[in-house]
Amino acid sequence: VHTVDKPHSGKRFVTRLFNGIPALREVHEHMAKDKNATAKLVTNSGQFKAQWGEHIAEDGVWRNRNLKNLGMGRYKFSSIATPLRRCAQGLHQVCAQAQTIWQSRDSGNNEAKAAIEWAEWLELKHCVLLGFMADASRDCVELVRTWEPEDTEISEFMESAHALLQRETVLFKKGGALQAGIGARLIDKLKTKDIIFILPGGKKKVLPSTDVTDELIQECMEVMSHWEDLLAMAIRAECPEWDLLQAFQCLSLT
Repeated sequence: VHTVDKPHSGKRFVTRLFNGIPALREVHEHMAKDKNATAKLVTNSGQFKAQWGEHIAEDGVWRNRNLKNLGMGRYKFSSIATPLRRCAQGLHQVCAQAQTIWQSRDSGNNEAKAAIEWAEWLELKHCVLLGFMADASRDCVELVRTWEPEDTEISEFMESAHALLQRETVLFKKGGALQAGIGARLIDKLKTKDIIFILPGGKKKVLPSTDVTDELIQECMEVMSHWEDLLAMAIRAECPEWDLLQAFQCLSLT
């Protein structure tokens, strides 16, 4: 099924597992999936895409000024991982774009209301989880890519799946995600740069860098550790015969 139906294969390994954990489902919906998510508003508006591209260019996140697409193609099997990754890599720019939306729209405009609600919802825990989810979804999509060729041997399927589980264990159970990856880079930026919203009426909302504590990061790591447990269960459920095949490897003389 993975070789002929990559979009659903990717969704099973990414979206379904995120939906199994309330904290991750909430972040996924508000950051990428929900129609009122700021990233979704950017994707559906040529004007917002151009504005977001300007925010990206100003901060130097990417050198290509024409990068104005958050990668939310509905029928692409990477349409779950790409938005999370780009939102995490340019989170401060997404926040700046939310500010731009409600400043450039009337107060009664639906897009302005959605951007304000998104800013009021956002907390540092959501930001940290977003970075870790970007790492996790990227790795799962790479697994689906590995499974793509129709002539892939069963042993290669098994090897790539076990390699994924080993990597996620290192990332989220042994702290590897704090050393390298999208999540680590996002945490470093959150520790050095506040997120500030000036809401309508002059009300200010600040997510201070000083609140990115070890306790907060550890709480998010525990959530992702639970996700890794679900990933292992999902792989076993997708391919229940693998354990049996692996047991017979002891009889192989080659």
